[in-house]
Amino acid sequence: MKQYIDNSNTQNSSIILKLILLVVFLFGGQTIPSGRLAQNE
Repeated sequence: MKQYIDNSNTQNSSIILKLILLVVFLFGGQTIPSGRLAQNE
């Protein structure tokens, strides 16, 4: 039973990490190009 709990914990942490990376990628991808466009104009 303990092994099952450990597996679920690792799955949850990996999902959280993926969500964090996705958010950082989305925000970073939006802010960097917009900043370049502002500088070009």
